[in-house]
Amino acid sequence: MSELGNLVTVADYLHQHGYSAVAAAGVAACIAGESSGNPEAQGSGGRGLIGWTPPGKLPDSAFTGNVAHDLIAQAQQIINYNNNQGAGLVRQLNQQHTVSAAADFYSRNFERPARALSDVRLSIGQQVLPHIGKGAGNLPSGIASGSPGGLTPIIAGIDSLPGFNWIGSVVSGFSGTATGVADVANAFGGFVTDFSKIITWVSWLFQPANWVRIVAGIGGLFFLVLASVVLALAAT
Repeated sequence: MSELGNLVTVADYLHQHGYSAVAAAGVAACIAGESSGNPEAQGSGGRGLIGWTPPGKLPDSAFTGNVAHDLIAQAQQIINYNNNQGAGLVRQLNQQHTVSAAADFYSRNFERPARALSDVRLSIGQQVLPHIGKGAGNLPSGIASGSPGGLTPIIAGIDSLPGFNWIGSVVSGFSGTATGVADVANAFGGFVTDFSKIITWVSWLFQPANWVRIVAGIGGLFFLVLASVVLALAAT
């Protein structure tokens, strides 16, 4: 089954067990970043769909090598994991109105990667959403099938070569939470986005009209405080 097919299967399971379609797609977006939807993924100290760490947190009964079986078994484990984080958080997750908001909420409050939101693959979550409730068997033709997508199988193949099994760990260490080259690219893209926001904020400061607003705001606050002091003194 394809990466998207695996993620739709998991999202369907969550939806059938009380999660909104948007919440389920948001969770799928984070799973895509953790494991590319591969229940047999392992490395960087974790294993399974959401990279349970240490690996023993995911029971061996849900990590058998049988993808079809493990998808469902791990989907239930994800529900158990989510419930352990608190019913309030699960309720808030289900109240999110967009896949973006749900994915961000799940990443920040459930997955909590070292670098915020580094596990979110929003475009994949958005692809999953319209298929929830229809099943992975109804995916349109043209969706790639087989191993998980992206560069994950390439990295795994290189790691399997004698003398090259250090590559995956180096890649993961560089990115903080990455499990492959694709995650490193995502982490770098996030850095660029953050830097761009800083530049935008700095450029805002250099616009004269904005300084007028700042001065006016400070002046207004000053006179408000002064008026309060005068009124207080008059009252005494």
